[in-house]
Amino acid sequence: MPAKLKNQIIPCEFFVWKVFRRNGVYQADGRSNQYDLGRHSLGTKNWEEAKRELLLLDREMAVQNGKAERLRRADSDSPELSLDQAFELFLGDKSKARVAGGVKPSSIKVYRKLWRKFLTFAKEQHITHMGQINKELLNKYSGWLEARGTAPNYVAQLLARIRQVINTLIETDHLGPERKIRMRMRKFDVDEAYAYSAEEFRAILHHCAKENNPRVRQVGDLVRVLGYTGLRISELLSLHWHHIDLEKRFITVKDDSAMVGTGPDHQSTKSSRTRRVPIHRDLLLWLRARRGKTPGLLFQNLNGGRLTYKSARETFCKVRKDLAPRFPGKPGEKSFKDGFFHSLRHFFCSRHAQQRVPEMTMCKWLGHQSSRITRRYYHNNDLESLRMIDGVDVLGSPEKTGELPVTAQGGGLVGRSKGRQGQGMKRRREAS
Repeated sequence: MPAKLKNQIIPCEFFVWKVFRRNGVYQADGRSNQYDLGRHSLGTKNWEEAKRELLLLDREMAVQNGKAERLRRADSDSPELSLDQAFELFLGDKSKARVAGGVKPSSIKVYRKLWRKFLTFAKEQHITHMGQINKELLNKYSGWLEARGTAPNYVAQLLARIRQVINTLIETDHLGPERKIRMRMRKFDVDEAYAYSAEEFRAILHHCAKENNPRVRQVGDLVRVLGYTGLRISELLSLHWHHIDLEKRFITVKDDSAMVGTGPDHQSTKSSRTRRVPIHRDLLLWLRARRGKTPGLLFQNLNGGRLTYKSARETFCKVRKDLAPRFPGKPGEKSFKDGFFHSLRHFFCSRHAQQRVPEMTMCKWLGHQSSRITRRYYHNNDLESLRMIDGVDVLGSPEKTGELPVTAQGGGLVGRSKGRQGQGMKRRREAS
């Protein structure tokens, strides 16, 4: 149970700490010791977890201030884990059952990709085992990534993955708790994806519709459904007709990755949650015209099998290349040539937000767990900004508001309120 006192004095193995909470998160203040240890966030709202973090912090500060040598595990005589051994142990832990904390196979692929990037850096720095990884090395790794043009938020993701490997090895007793690395990372609110405009969306549909190449026409259909539903491309490529209800006008984006016996044609969502997306009336007509032509998957390749992402991507790149001269964009800014399938998800969110669809409704349709994520998908282009600001009635209309023009009021601001006191005096005079 959390402590009822606002501040607590906690004596640990080496130092005495004052523990308190800020916004519900436990903090440790060690400035009253012989050494000024500063203030540190324990990173949790749970009291039991905070106590464990405090013990680790106490030992770490003891090492930094020369009061103790770096602690080692009881079986420290065993050789250090190599980077490859450590990562395989990490993957072994993450490959366990989902109910026990394991992850989906798609996440394993992401872990491997991020780890390979770190191994490239480690090879340059002659890093061969886990004992060489510390905070200083990760700071150096962040600079190495930034120098190669890596986006700031992606740098934070890469560093977090290295720390996740270390934390997992600590939890499974392959590393000692003193190996934990604390880093404070800043996240930037930047638009890393391009959002198509309505004009660009129409241009893609028109271009694909007039082509004789069946692959190009199929990509046009993909673009149409993505722009009208906001689905991820992976969700659309695994969408079956029996998940589309044309009578009730809803698409069920199902996640059955945790179910047994789903086979290779299963559906999976990024959030591992099933959701329902309403069908726009324009898309409904297109779906009704296609119903019954290709049973099974909504989108299939020309041989009747599953349409792969690689195949759709190659064709879309050709379409984008053909239309790029029509939408050159501004120098130094992302433009049509930078768009992709995911840009249609941003287009969907932006268009609906501009039409004043509530944020929480958009969050539900897109399958986001937080509206904070949904806000990152909203883009307001220059033309839309001008249209919206021109629609604002700044001066107001005297006929509508019942107010006198500025000259009749003897100067002052148009639309200035008399305030509650003046309105109350007026009501009292009318009552008398």
